[in-house]
Amino acid sequence: AKAAPNLTAEDRELRRVIHATVKRITADLHDRFAFNTAISGLMEMTNAIYAYREKQDVEQNTSALVLAEAVQKAVLIMAPFCPHLADELWSRLGHPRSIHLEPWPAYDEEVAKAETVEIVVQINGRVRDRMEVPAGISAAEMEAVAMASEKVQALVAGKQIVKVVPVPGKLVNIVVKG
Repeated sequence: AKAAPNLTAEDRELRRVIHATVKRITADLHDRFAFNTAISGLMEMTNAIYAYREKQDVEQNTSALVLAEAVQKAVLIMAPFCPHLADELWSRLGHPRSIHLEPWPAYDEEVAKAETVEIVVQINGRVRDRMEVPAGISAAEMEAVAMASEKVQALVAGKQIVKVVPVPGKLVNIVVKG
């Protein structure tokens, strides 16, 4: 389900967490039969919903829609683990037919993608800094962002940079001598 374009950052983040979690739980159950990690994912989803609920004014229309999407997907995912409770919650959410007649919740790959990722900056293999960068950033851009960091500049000052090894979306390792 596509949401309205006027979502807040918190709305987008909850939707991202929900869609990414549905994707992960689907893989856990369908591909690996890993029930423990599926339940763990459901607990993470529930915690994200609670955190969102505490921060948001859910009387606002878009926030109420985002919260409704999150709760309905969470209840649908609960169905295989606690069928009677899930069916009761589903009916209390206003759905006339049994939850067990509903399809498994769908996820949207685009919504599930993170807007930013945390990268680690290492100097000679030791973690020296962490920073948030846009998710699709190139290796060259990651290297530039890492080298612009004040912490990194202070730690490499007066030393010869032998090699810079960026791993896209994960880390930048700077090898120095001296």
